[in-house]
Amino acid sequence: ISAHRESPDSAIVEAAQELAQAQLPMPPVWSAAPGSGSTVSEDRYGVAILIVHEGREGNFVLVSWWVGENMLQHHVYYAPPNPPFTFEYLSPTGLIACVWELAVLAFERQAWIDTVLANPSGPDIDAYLTRQLAINI
Repeated sequence: ISAHRESPDSAIVEAAQELAQAQLPMPPVWSAAPGSGSTVSEDRYGVAILIVHEGREGNFVLVSWWVGENMLQHHVYYAPPNPPFTFEYLSPTGLIACVWELAVLAFERQAWIDTVLANPSGPDIDAYLTRQLAINI
């Protein structure tokens, strides 16, 4: 999302991708080797949502991933409008998303319901990943 152009500047997107890579849980899917004595959990699906918002007052990055079947783990970061993009973690303030970012999260919610939760054939992560939101927000 960009308040200034068709899409955010590529430098902001690259910085956001680096931030997301550093913040996403590893391994992406919890599991344990057979015989290890550890509990196997399917609590994470190994897919995430990255929203990059080049706003009027600065740059926002939202990193979210699905856990526990229907819950969204969500983190928000902010950086001033000019490089270098040093992101500050905003989630402890209670900030969730702006009205424009909520449109993306609403799309992701419906895609998750359609392809994973209510899919008659069972969860289809590949189908979820092929969904695209192509609108002007």
